Amino acid sequence: GASAAQSFSITINSALAFTTTSPLAPGTAGTNYSVTFAATGGSGPYTFTTSNPPQGLLLSSAGVLSGMPVAGTFMLTVTVTDSLNNSISMQFSVTFVSAGPLLQVSPLALIFSAAFEGDAPPPQFIDVVPIGTQPINFTVKVDGGAGVAAPNWITVKPLTPTAPARLVVTVNQGTLATQSSNARVQVIDTSGNAIVVMVTLNISTASPQLQVVPDTLHFAARSSTPGTLVETLGVRSTGGGGPVSYSTVVQNNSSWITGITPASGQTVPNSTVFLKVQINTQGLQVGSYHDVILFSSNGPAISVPVALFVSASGAILDLSVTGERFQARSGGGFSNPQTVEILDVGDAGSSLAWTAQFMSGSQYFSATTLSGNATPTTPGTLTLAPTASALQLPAGGYYALLKISSSALNSPLYIVLVLDLADPATPPLPDPSPAGVVFIGPAGQPVSTGQTVNINTSSSSPVAFQVSVLTADGGNWLTVNPSTGTASGSSPAQISLTVDATQLAAGIYSGEADISMSGALRSVNITFIVEPASATTAERASSDHAIRAAGSCTPAALALTETGLVNNFAIPAGWPAALIVQLNDDCGNTISNSSVTASFSNGDPSLMLRPTQPGAYSATWQPGAMSAQMAITIQAQSTTLKPAMVQLIGTINQNPNAPPMIAENGTVNTFNRVPAGALAPGMIVEVYGLGLGTAKGNTSGLPLPTSFQGTSLIVGPYQVPLYYVSSGQVNVEFASELTPNQQYPVIAILNGALSVPVLTDISPIQLGVAALSDGHTIAQHGVGSAYITEASPAKQGEVVVIYLSGMGATNPAVKSGAPAPSSPPFAEVTVTPTVTLDGQAASVQFAGLTPGFVGLYQVNFQVPTNAGTGDLTLVVSQNGVPSNATRLPVSK
Repeated sequence: GASAAQSFSITINSALAFTTTSPLAPGTAGTNYSVTFAATGGSGPYTFTTSNPPQGLLLSSAGVLSGMPVAGTFMLTVTVTDSLNNSISMQFSVTFVSAGPLLQVSPLALIFSAAFEGDAPPPQFIDVVPIGTQPINFTVKVDGGAGVAAPNWITVKPLTPTAPARLVVTVNQGTLATQSSNARVQVIDTSGNAIVVMVTLNISTASPQLQVVPDTLHFAARSSTPGTLVETLGVRSTGGGGPVSYSTVVQNNSSWITGITPASGQTVPNSTVFLKVQINTQGLQVGSYHDVILFSSNGPAISVPVALFVSASGAILDLSVTGERFQARSGGGFSNPQTVEILDVGDAGSSLAWTAQFMSGSQYFSATTLSGNATPTTPGTLTLAPTASALQLPAGGYYALLKISSSALNSPLYIVLVLDLADPATPPLPDPSPAGVVFIGPAGQPVSTGQTVNINTSSSSPVAFQVSVLTADGGNWLTVNPSTGTASGSSPAQISLTVDATQLAAGIYSGEADISMSGALRSVNITFIVEPASATTAERASSDHAIRAAGSCTPAALALTETGLVNNFAIPAGWPAALIVQLNDDCGNTISNSSVTASFSNGDPSLMLRPTQPGAYSATWQPGAMSAQMAITIQAQSTTLKPAMVQLIGTINQNPNAPPMIAENGTVNTFNRVPAGALAPGMIVEVYGLGLGTAKGNTSGLPLPTSFQGTSLIVGPYQVPLYYVSSGQVNVEFASELTPNQQYPVIAILNGALSVPVLTDISPIQLGVAALSDGHTIAQHGVGSAYITEASPAKQGEVVVIYLSGMGATNPAVKSGAPAPSSPPFAEVTVTPTVTLDGQAASVQFAGLTPGFVGLYQVNFQVPTNAGTGDLTLVVSQNGVPSNATRLPVSK
């Protein structure tokens, strides 16, 4: 064994002769080795020196040889000197054998799929962590196999890092047509052990297709401050075949969409083309507006819904995130509470008092406060953490629903909390906070103030961790202290990150702190904004963009830092992840007027990140498709500054406790399925998603139940009535009691598990006419009579009955879930509709809820006696809001 101290005697006699035991005992490379030399005779004290210690070992003047050696056989010369300056030397031979790899590497195989002449696929990662307790240097070698040079389609960075480290592997197939190509990445430790990661590039032939991010544009405006708003669409090509030409058109030519720049163009290989979509809210009333941007290319047309909601004046309640996941181990403790900001995004000078109430799960979570105040410049804060008793529960997923209420018209909103409690037998994982940091400092100088990152974990006993830092440019401007330590569930560790711009020119630099624990690695995102050395102290200290821009630093580019989600993330499918970014320019100013989007290589719908506080943008992501290797691409666009882009790489794991999920644009009018369209109180709504129910079928009984076989749905303050339940679709009645011209969250619940809230616009009226899949109106020859078909058309002058949804308020009002009156007074709509057939007005005899039914409207009208024949286009309107167009067969 090499770990125990051993004694060897060197005797100095009057003739300066000595005796000793040689060779030294063999040791194991990469492990602690310690030998103590002793001297007798002569005149002490003695000093020991050596000129050639084995690599990794040091000899102290007291004669202790210690360290973590590399493998090999070494000759060691030791010289002992007494107080009278008598000295004598002795050679020792010692062999250190390799104990196997000193590093853990995962995964051991990467597979990339690319299209011939298409864009490069997303990058993937290789985690390298030390097996011992200390960071270890290693090297990376890339080749095509033994004796074969590295192919030119693969790049690995960095090549000479220190473990723990995250290797990023990128491939670019270029014009390579070979169906399958291979390469090797060798990770070589200091003992010469090589761990091989095989990389395969599969190339297929695929037609070029246009991709537009985000899938839907959402604009929010206030009626009190009309003006111009701009959001950005990113366009690129998927598949192969080179660039794709495209053109755009606004489907309904809405006047409030004032420009798409450029309206046409061509994709650029391995890059994104940005289009600016401008709207003007001048003259628009409070409410919801909708149109579609159509993209035409040589592939299938793409529709991008554009939704605008204009809110009333006053305070508007908002949240920085709507879902948080807390990871812990049963019995392991917890030290990483999360803070949610309660926002007032209304008019300047407004304010709101808010309260928080646990609707469920109060036994699992606690809050530091349950009330507060918020203004547009000062948010409220809500700090949340699992309760001590919840941390002792068996492994599983535990949910809480926190309701945030205020005097704002769009109250309430909700926060979904998930305690992801792992089995105590699983290894404790690193959970650093914050997930990203930003440094700002002048060129040519060190930054005097470091930033602290907490190393959290869930363990009842201390767990060792290791840290190393990497910079994208390979520079040594970033340091960390300490590089090792321990953390537990009750005592998180702290590391200090410092930066030095002594050797740096002005610009934006990126790096990361890689933290390993229990073989897992998480990476903290780091941005260093280096200002020109000529900037004055006052300019650097000023938070005023105009002052800094007028000084010696003129902004030219955006700097984007993800602060909510670590790189190398690992998230169970279905549980929320907070995407929070800090956006600055290259002078260090915070930027609050940009368009920020996130897209996901696993196929999840893209997201728009909303501005919350100056320079901060956020969204709550509910990961869907599982993926061992996936990339999140976050892009920021501003009017005049160079865009910024960051990529996070990580894993979406299988979740045995997966919650329900509502699909993007998954709440639609049952008779007029407009993606991202507004809905109305009392409307029959189809809700699409995953895991929405365990049962399948229609509910029974009147009034309609608000819960069925464990499934329920919350819309704003109400649990709404259910018509039909299945795993992928739930049909509900949006509560007739909802206040129109507001936005409300929608949450699916299945046996206590909660979906992430999705926001839906509520308008007074949103018409949908029932029709068959071929577009023919579902209509009857009078009440209770046979259905109108092409074989049995309506007659000129005949009274027909059609069925609708979303016609709004009635008199008398009918409670949600209850059937409409079957005898007078019938529930007639308060806004009289118009019916046209091929543009000709028809006489309406009745418009209201269908007697005995829940949420179903009907209109009885007379076909004009001089109407045309054939399939006539039927449109119903209320207060200028038109329905979908259907076709009614008419004959003489």
